[in-house]
Amino acid sequence: MKPSRLQSVVPAAPADTDGMSLPAWIYRDAEFFEREQQAIFRSSWQLVCHLSDVALPGDFHTFEFGGESVVVLRAEDGAVRAFHNVCRHRASRLLDGPRGHCGRRITCPYHAWTYALDGRLVAVPRRDSFSGLDKARHGLEPLEHELFMGFVFVRFAPGLPSVGEMAAPYVHELAPYRMEELVPLGRVTLRPRAVNWKNVADNYSDGLHINVAHPGLTRLFGKGYGIEAQPWIDKMWGTLRDTPPANWSERLYQRLLPPLTALPPERQRLWTYFRLRASGLAPRDARRALSELAHQPARQSGGQGADRAGAGGYGLEQLHLRTLERRGGMPAQFRAAHARPDSGKRPAAGSGARVEPWVTPRSAAMR
Repeated sequence: MKPSRLQSVVPAAPADTDGMSLPAWIYRDAEFFEREQQAIFRSSWQLVCHLSDVALPGDFHTFEFGGESVVVLRAEDGAVRAFHNVCRHRASRLLDGPRGHCGRRITCPYHAWTYALDGRLVAVPRRDSFSGLDKARHGLEPLEHELFMGFVFVRFAPGLPSVGEMAAPYVHELAPYRMEELVPLGRVTLRPRAVNWKNVADNYSDGLHINVAHPGLTRLFGKGYGIEAQPWIDKMWGTLRDTPPANWSERLYQRLLPPLTALPPERQRLWTYFRLRASGLAPRDARRALSELAHQPARQSGGQGADRAGAGGYGLEQLHLRTLERRGGMPAQFRAAHARPDSGKRPAAGSGARVEPWVTPRSAAMR
């Protein structure tokens, strides 16, 4: 094992950690980042897609994370399954692209080993040359996954509670948004960002910067933006004010935000975020735990990685269509993509409407 290059840090007493940051080197050390990936991220739940993204048998959605490639797909029996996106023969990538439709079989592009949608190995060219091959033992490697309110989560190692257990304190708040019925309003994009994940996590636990760094939000919500932390999940919220701001796009947002009949009155103008944590620790306890992680024997050294930011939107389909019609009609491509929803046919690639941010149906966002 390669000797560790990690620096030694004397742990602070619990009472001394309040209001303190982590040592600066922890934010930029490549070896420490590698250990974070092993100790924190492999056992944390990762959001891959919504059930509507894999609506029909053969629909798939891929996910790249920490050097791993994952595929979530809809099998012929209607079940959603998650596998490592590699062939069991020579570890070739099986399905390319962020999403698509693979038909009834998955065939490796390298040696044409073929798998059923439930992961079974069903065909091997030149089968006689593989003495002793047990096809039952060489199906696709499954990955633990969980369905929660219509979203598909995966993880690479056990350790944390289920997504349902983690989100339990706010299930009653999430339920009125009918997340199981959501449909995509556009593609989900993942973009590399030269930021550190700890800076992002710190930012989402900090409400003090809103009035300074987000003047538009402050004009829309006033100074009532709130943050609340539960053991495994955080909530952030703000209530839209009725006072018209000076900015024209913010006035349009106030005026065009559509009503949701399923929501109670107090949530009609409420902007809400929910964020699952990679640990059940309060921010200052998490800082202490990361400091202690620096003292454990290193497993291996590794390169620094770039964080990725994901963006996408989902909404209630019928509400979305009514909103488009109210603004002057539905584009022809969007009408075609949503015609005959019971036909079982998928819309052509690239079909769909461009949706301005201020008319996107509101829903609680899982982060």
